[in-house]
Amino acid sequence: IGFLIATAQTKEDKMSIIGPPDKKLMQEINNAWATLNPVNAAKYYDKSAENVFYDFSLFEYRGLKSYLEGATETFKTLKSMKYTVSHDAAIQIEGITAWGTATLHMEIIDNKQIMSSMDLRWTVIWKKNGSNWLIVHEHLSVPVTSTD
Repeated sequence: IGFLIATAQTKEDKMSIIGPPDKKLMQEINNAWATLNPVNAAKYYDKSAENVFYDFSLFEYRGLKSYLEGATETFKTLKSMKYTVSHDAAIQIEGITAWGTATLHMEIIDNKQIMSSMDLRWTVIWKKNGSNWLIVHEHLSVPVTSTD
């Protein structure tokens, strides 16, 4: 059983992401998340309820709506956040599908003014819809460090 969700498009939603994904786009997506307003990142994502997004703060989000709601709750605990896409960013394109991988460096300051940073792994899959490349799957993870 499939679900079809119709959503009204705003002018920002219609903004085209033309051309194949590249490292610049990867940084742009992370800059949008770093505003701590998930709505700013929404234009980069496919709105299908079937899409799955894995984040380090919660195991799984199904659909963009759930992802944005979860991020909104998480961001309530933060004062600022910054992501830097590392030099190892790589993208491969095959027809209407593209996938990218990168390590990210994240710096956050929480509401208690405590600063922390971590390195993340990021895998992202885009699907071309017309002239737009939209994210249909994303996976963020934190590497397990050795205790040796």
